[in-house]
Amino acid sequence: MSVSEIADFLQPKFLGVLAYFHTKLVRNKGALSGKRKALQSFPDIMNLMGAKHVTPLRFKILASLRSGLSLGKEYPKILSSAWSAFVHNIDTISLGPFLATLAVSLLDVYQYAPHEVNKIFQYLVLRNENLLSAHIPDLFFLEDSKLSDKVKLVIKRHVQRTQPNRFLEKIKWYLQRLHQDIPNVKIYAFTCLDEFLKNNRAEIDMAIFGGKNIDPVMVELIDCLLLGCKDPEPLVSLASGSCLGQLGAIEAGHLPRQYVQPDRSPFAFSISDDCFAATALLELARAFQYEKYTENMDYYAFTIQEMLKIYNISPTSDKKDLWNSLPENMQHVIKPLLNSRYTLMTPQQTKKPHPIFGSACGTSFLEWAHRTIKAFLSKFNKLVVIRGNIVCGEFERALQYLELYMEEYKDEMQEHLSLLTEIYALLDEPDSVAGVLSIKRSEPSLNELILVQVVTGRLQDAALCYERLAQEGLLDKNSMQGMVDCYLGLDQPYTAYQLLSSHDSNVDGMSELAAEPLWRLGNFDQLQEIVNKPIPPSRENWGLIMGRILLSFRSQNHEEFERTCEEGMKKLLAKLEGEGDCENVLHSGYQSVLGLHIIKEASLAEEVFVRLKGLPKNEAQSGSMILSDLLEEWRHRLSIVQSDVRTVEPVLRCRRILLQQMQKHVYLGSVRGEIFEGKAGL
Repeated sequence: MSVSEIADFLQPKFLGVLAYFHTKLVRNKGALSGKRKALQSFPDIMNLMGAKHVTPLRFKILASLRSGLSLGKEYPKILSSAWSAFVHNIDTISLGPFLATLAVSLLDVYQYAPHEVNKIFQYLVLRNENLLSAHIPDLFFLEDSKLSDKVKLVIKRHVQRTQPNRFLEKIKWYLQRLHQDIPNVKIYAFTCLDEFLKNNRAEIDMAIFGGKNIDPVMVELIDCLLLGCKDPEPLVSLASGSCLGQLGAIEAGHLPRQYVQPDRSPFAFSISDDCFAATALLELARAFQYEKYTENMDYYAFTIQEMLKIYNISPTSDKKDLWNSLPENMQHVIKPLLNSRYTLMTPQQTKKPHPIFGSACGTSFLEWAHRTIKAFLSKFNKLVVIRGNIVCGEFERALQYLELYMEEYKDEMQEHLSLLTEIYALLDEPDSVAGVLSIKRSEPSLNELILVQVVTGRLQDAALCYERLAQEGLLDKNSMQGMVDCYLGLDQPYTAYQLLSSHDSNVDGMSELAAEPLWRLGNFDQLQEIVNKPIPPSRENWGLIMGRILLSFRSQNHEEFERTCEEGMKKLLAKLEGEGDCENVLHSGYQSVLGLHIIKEASLAEEVFVRLKGLPKNEAQSGSMILSDLLEEWRHRLSIVQSDVRTVEPVLRCRRILLQQMQKHVYLGSVRGEIFEGKAGL
């Protein structure tokens, strides 16, 4: 029997062999010698099965090999030998689309066996350059790696060959790389895009304001960045948030109304539809491809295997048209699972009693399900659900439940108008707030008047109502916070700080409220005392975030400044996570996006600060040019934000403080008077 015949005979059991191999590598109690033997046998398995049988299972094998990375320290040569055998037994045609995924894993092996991994990359990039030339640009993230210069030179040449020079075309090039669900690739692409946007502010303005409408490429970029901010991988989310801050807090009104998504896939109205099967298989195959852990891959594989059986999908079945409709690369992933033998290890559940359709329980399954679910939901106290949604920030859902409750209990409508007013205020709907108060039979309370005045921007009237609350002894913690915000909105930080000083904020657990008044007053010594105190994450606010950044800016400690900016962006991104889909996040989460915008401006100011400090005193003209460029950049950035006072004033305020701190340490000459007010809006 030939080697190829042996491989064909073993092929149906190959998945089982890989599963056994994986258990040997990951078992915590297993002897190290057993793991070493498993790794040593791997090249022989790969060479025996050959490219014909290895290629279809490359994603599964990759995950199994990744589980053995922990052995790299003890057995670097054996580990690199296993990876080399795997790479050499993948069909070259399939290797191309798989190249970026493979390269990311090989970088993890590099730290243990740099010489051997370099040889693998030489095989991929140098020896197969002609065959893989279309896919080598996907390795752009390796340009800054520690690989050999020959490999990086070839990669750089192919990247330059495919990367366009025009601004919008280059954005599209980066967007194509961001469509890959590989965290390392996304992080590098976002980082490069961040730097690219930073150096092309004039082109950004042209793409937004140069035509009748914003360029579609910029719309796609914004959607991609907002989606990236919600990525489950923290480093991807941070890189995307940094890139979004670099682009700027673009006003939602500049974007088109995306009521209907073009190129939208058909909607499956039933799980029996072929459309549902095709969509589900595509999503499962995609998840299978990019899953890191082999156990989870087994779950995806089992689900795909069962779906293929249930829907009778295969190249030779009655539904071969459905099979042919799947992309070719997905067919390669799914094909081995047509004959796989995954089984469910959990015991069968005992049969549950079910209604006889046609009886009093329901004439059909749908009617029975409707009645059952409706009865279940009716057991919940809607008022409790409403309050829970408000606490979670789900204001739209809270409004929906309150409307249902008021429709159900019409006699109690007047009692719950205050709650309705509160929800509309949280949704920033001034007209709705005023409308609710107009139908209220009783006189509005002070709290209700405050809601109306704050949401309509009448902060002076709101401050008077807060003062009446204080006189009546009704000023609780929430009212105190609202009163401080009101005075800050009126640009009265001293009054806000005096208010907090009159109430012992340390005792009341409100010390974080004093952060913003202090840095707006320039009292950084007391701000440092507040920042040094342990404050729970739930009480973190914008004042604390910006306060830490300004303190590190003043201290001229670059590492500390970068760390505080990064932490600040993480906190703002955490707030963005619960803000719905991309179309609404610029409305509901705009203040968080504006925070990212301001932090990136602080980073830009810090870069200029460092450059100015490095200039000799006799080069004042160079300093003027550097500062002029900064203010010109700020002018461009200000043009894309919302034009209301609540948005523009915080941006200008932070710019003033940054420039004031710079002036204390570097000589700005007459530039301040000539340039500051004209270009920075100061």
